[in-house]
Amino acid sequence: MSHPYHQPTPPNPYGWQQPGQQQPPSTAPAYIAAALFISCSVVTFVVAQLNASGHRGGTVAALVFAVFSEDINGNLDFAISATFTVAFTVLSLSVVLLFRIGFVRWILALIGAITALYYLIGVGWLLVHHVNGLALLLSLFAFLVWMAAVVFVLLPATGAAMRRRT
Repeated sequence: MSHPYHQPTPPNPYGWQQPGQQQPPSTAPAYIAAALFISCSVVTFVVAQLNASGHRGGTVAALVFAVFSEDINGNLDFAISATFTVAFTVLSLSVVLLFRIGFVRWILALIGAITALYYLIGVGWLLVHHVNGLALLLSLFAFLVWMAAVVFVLLPATGAAMRRRT
């Protein structure tokens, strides 16, 4: 029998939790990771388009695999094609990542890590050959953008956001 003065506990106000309850993780990290990879794709598109249209200037070093193009076929067409391929692939997968499909996170992390590693090698190559100015800054910027996207997509919070269903 209940005590006559005992009142039932009122429900919690909106947004408050009972002690011991966990709030489901936010989905924001998944969308931020997709936005970071979309920005990587846009930077890569701009670099590829500038080089494809002949306005090379200091942007040649920011082409994906430009450092190795001399070893492969002797011209930059391979690097321009590879840059467009990376940009289109990452853009397509980033759109899929917006739907929080889990395995896409790992594919983007792999592509991003390979691309970031290439840009790190490219920055090292530019420093060894005493190239400075726009080429070095653009390659360093590309490395930082790609690395930020890779690190963010590999965070545990991003993984939890991918698993949450609304």
